Parts: sequence; C-alpha cells; structure tokens
Amino acid sequence: MAEKRLKLELIVIECFEISVWLKKQENYYFFGGDETIEQSPMAKIEALNAIYFEELDEQVDSLSNAEMYYRSFLVEGAKLKLQKDLNAPPLEHLDKTGDVYSKLITERDSLVQAARRLMKTLSAP
Repeated sequence: MAEKRLKLELIVIECFEISVWLKKQENYYFFGGDETIEQSPMAKIEALNAIYFEELDEQVDSLSNAEMYYRSFLVEGAKLKLQKDLNAPPLEHLDKTGDVYSKLITERDSLVQAARRLMKTLSAP
C-alpha cells in the first residue's frame, strides 16, 4: 500500500506540473519563446494511472482531453500568428485563453479530488 500511496502522490504532483509545462508551450507557440523539448506531465499521469489506478480512468481521460485541447488551441494560435504575420496571435484568439485554460484547471481539480478520496482509502488501517 505504501508504494501505491507514493504513486498517487506522483500523479497529484504531475497534475500541477501540467500548468508549468503548458505555460512554456504557450510562451513558445504564442510569443516566440525558446522551444522546450520535454515530455508533458500528462504522459507520466497516464502511465501511473494505467499501471496502478484504473479507478481514476475517467478523471485521467478528462484531464488528458482538456490538455490536448489546450495544446491544439496553442497550435491554432501559432498558425494564426504566422498567417497574419503578427508577433502574437490575434486578440480574438488570445481572449479565449482563459476559457480554454479554465476547462483544463477544472479537470485537473477533479482528478486531484478523486486522488484525495482514493488516498483516504489507501491510508485507512
């Protein structure tokens, strides 16, 4: 049980790393910052879920979908920036960032809450 608790802690830690990773991606796609070649924390979450926590499948799938949608939103912004020869995506695209990011945070929080509930059962005597 101790190992499963540690793996669950890793899932929660990686949930919060998604925001940092996506901010780096946003900086690259939207504002021409340095490209960061590193694996998304979502990959680790999905791997740990597949091995240890099938009871979190629904929440992990929802977070994964929200993360993929956010990444596609970033790529779309980069395309618009190139098409219109701008330094950043058009304001009408940037104005949607909060809504797209909010969906991701909602799904992240849902997974974290499910992990908290699961941790209580793993920690019970």
